[in-house]
Amino acid sequence: MLRALRDQRERVGRNRIIRLMRHERLHGRPHRRVRLTTHRDPAAVPAPNHSARQFALDEPNRVWTGDLTALPTAQGWLYLAVLLDL
Repeated sequence: MLRALRDQRERVGRNRIIRLMRHERLHGRPHRRVRLTTHRDPAAVPAPNHSARQFALDEPNRVWTGDLTALPTAQGWLYLAVLLDL
């Protein structure tokens, strides 16, 4: 609210906005908390890149790739795993 009013060149203080919003029973939207799902080991060595981005292959079932992602839901975390034959 304060930022919007100042963008419109209104001279208003933070405490006044707080007081007026409290009087009107308005609340600001809180920032979403960031959840870390993984913790990196700084000493870990990355896995080698064997494909070297050579994705044009002659026959199937030679090179597979995959990804895993975590999705937060109301019931808890869901995990989506995808495997692709390049």
